[in-house]
Amino acid sequence: MMPKGLMGTSAAAQRRNARSARTPPFAGLLAGLRLGMGVGTREADTAALDGVADWNAVAALARRHRVGSLLLRGVSAVADPSPDAKAALEPFRQHRMRRGLRQLADLREATDRLAASGIPSLVLKGLPLSMRLFGTPLARDCIDIDLLVPREQAAEAAQALASGGWRLVKPSFHPTPARIRHYDRFVKDRLFIGPHGKLELHHRLVNNPFLLRASFETLSASTVSVEIGGHAFASLGDGDLMVYLAIHGQLHRWSRLKWLCDLAALLASMDEDRIFAAVERCRREGLRLEPAFGAALLLCSEMFHVDPPAAFPPPGAWAGRAMRSTRRLWNRPHGGKGLEGLDRRMDELWLGQAMNPSWRSAAHELARLCVAPYDLGRVDLPDRLFFLYLPLRPILWLASRLERNRKRSGQATTRRGGTGRLQVAGDAKEKPKCPVRP
Repeated sequence: MMPKGLMGTSAAAQRRNARSARTPPFAGLLAGLRLGMGVGTREADTAALDGVADWNAVAALARRHRVGSLLLRGVSAVADPSPDAKAALEPFRQHRMRRGLRQLADLREATDRLAASGIPSLVLKGLPLSMRLFGTPLARDCIDIDLLVPREQAAEAAQALASGGWRLVKPSFHPTPARIRHYDRFVKDRLFIGPHGKLELHHRLVNNPFLLRASFETLSASTVSVEIGGHAFASLGDGDLMVYLAIHGQLHRWSRLKWLCDLAALLASMDEDRIFAAVERCRREGLRLEPAFGAALLLCSEMFHVDPPAAFPPPGAWAGRAMRSTRRLWNRPHGGKGLEGLDRRMDELWLGQAMNPSWRSAAHELARLCVAPYDLGRVDLPDRLFFLYLPLRPILWLASRLERNRKRSGQATTRRGGTGRLQVAGDAKEKPKCPVRP
């Protein structure tokens, strides 16, 4: 008879394996993405697509991870997709062109308006990134536009967009000098709604300025010009883009496959010399490679068969734990939305310290916990009483927590009355049907 301790260990291991297992729809999604990215083995991935039994489940996963356009590109590369595949992916085909053209019009309008005001800008992701990685601006599901402008010109850039009809929705509080200073200190962007969609106006790459210290002038020295529809857009150079995509994805725990696809495609297109130069600059700036890149490299190798570049040290135990955390996050009913509020802030603090340990970085994240930006819209205090936000913080946090839990309860009730919960990569409460082990 097996000792009780060993039985407990075995049961816990089985539960962990079940939570990180791949369901057949998830395996089919990965095969389609590999075909769309041009990585992996074409014959094996084509056979995997032929074996997909539930294309509606695959399409639902693609919507959740925002990779519908890339999946459509991969399935279209197959000689004869099944009728079920065509029917399930038809909504992506219908919306892809219309959404891309609208966003291109907004992107041209915004960059031209900023240039007319004498404000330089860089496009961080979006259509230019899709053009660079996949040869077409329509291979990525672009929800919003991300523009980076110099920090000292952020207010001027916001005014230029507002004069052109763009409506500021974040920050939503009444602007005062003290509130704007506090907001810009802890939040990297402002959100606008334009004629056809959203635009995030960044004045730095990440919220914590001590995590990535590259200034706009430094980033502008190695930009890449991307032409779409006869219009040229400035984008980050390969090395800067690699670092930005890795840190952005890790801070969000790679909760969407979309970000991992971007990094995997970029690494597959870069030569070793450029990767090595970017890695050496990260070392000089104090960025620790394993927390910043290790989990992403393991996931890229496992999911997309993109081998880690030789310039990176082999991922260790930290990267393995982070990778398993990401796979469990994919399995949650709410996905990345499970990390919100204080949980998200504490996770960013821990990840930021792991990637770039410094007392300035830690102090910045701890100060951000004292007065959250959304507190400024909940209680309208004059600037002379700004210090009162600190003692009010616990009450405001509790109120926001209760409100979020109430919304989730309502959403869960709605889902139970619908078609039920979709398994993503295994489930902690429901055993996945026919799991495919990594």
